[in-house]
Amino acid sequence: DGIHNGETYDARLENDGWNLAGFDDLTWNSAVEVQGPAGNLSAQLMPPVRINDTIAPAKTWQVNDSVTMTDLGQNITGWAFIRVKGPRGSMVTLRYGERIFDDGTLDQKELSRFIRTGDTQTGRYILKGDGIEQWHPVFTYHGFQFIEVTLSDPALEILDIRGHVVHTDLKEIGHFASSSELINTIHTNLKWSFLGNYHGYPTDCPHREKMGWSGDALLVAETGLYNFDMVRAYLKWIDDFTDEQQPGGQLPGIVPTSGWGYTYGRDSGTFNRGYGPQWEGAFMEIPWQMYLFTGDTSIITRYYPHLKKYVDYLTGHSDGYLLNFGIDDHKQLKPLTQGHYLSSAFYYRFAQMLSKMAAIAGFG
Repeated sequence: DGIHNGETYDARLENDGWNLAGFDDLTWNSAVEVQGPAGNLSAQLMPPVRINDTIAPAKTWQVNDSVTMTDLGQNITGWAFIRVKGPRGSMVTLRYGERIFDDGTLDQKELSRFIRTGDTQTGRYILKGDGIEQWHPVFTYHGFQFIEVTLSDPALEILDIRGHVVHTDLKEIGHFASSSELINTIHTNLKWSFLGNYHGYPTDCPHREKMGWSGDALLVAETGLYNFDMVRAYLKWIDDFTDEQQPGGQLPGIVPTSGWGYTYGRDSGTFNRGYGPQWEGAFMEIPWQMYLFTGDTSIITRYYPHLKKYVDYLTGHSDGYLLNFGIDDHKQLKPLTQGHYLSSAFYYRFAQMLSKMAAIAGFG
């Protein structure tokens, strides 16, 4: 099991009433005192991740005697909620994906590219055989439109299957409508994509990586703020940046990270300088956009020392105020814009931005 792989739940191992007073726990091992995690314990101020909607299947079809496909009619992030009935020890296997092959079977090829071990987006529920049972995972989420349902026993019956839409509970505060059905659809898709990539922090995708790539979030900062109440969620993520920032001001391209993202490229001379401000600059762009949308100067004042440290880091690695490192225009159709051009342009933007921040924060 894992957040990229899926979750297996064996209902036969349940202990009814284990969380109630009076439960007989004489066979349980005693708790062992261990050292707690590092860091400072603080309250969660951002909205929680919730089940925000439930979607009924738009279409189902049989692949063979034991396998059924379900199409929700909408690409979502979350999981399948099932109600089942069957023999003890029988198993329901749920595989999730965004595409199907021409023969109607599930296509997980693209989603499996970065899954090095284990399954890709697969859940398993083992029945206890006690009437009608229901389940959904709680330690992972998936990106999908299609669900492949495999039953291990002919006597096992799926009574109901739904899609739970799961993401950070961001309240919608903006609305857009036009006379163009195409533009309206694009905007609707934009909101689905934004919400589907917010589970405690903005991600690049809800399946293969689930990582806080900063370049993705930089580009959609205004999108988020126009449509949703983002302030508490964004403030938490900017705090993650300050946690990751190195003493010299350097930032990773992924936030939060276990270490990946501080280096990029094949040039040994610039390898340790990272992805460049065209990605890491989300640390500059998002506080600035929050200030523009809310007028709250405390956001700038709170983070100004860290923001200045980052711009000073860029200045310290510039040559004539030009940068020679950073990622190229990502996923471009043709390689027309190299990284150092983008880095230098974003460095210029953020230097100008910092001067305005200094005046706002009383340092200019």
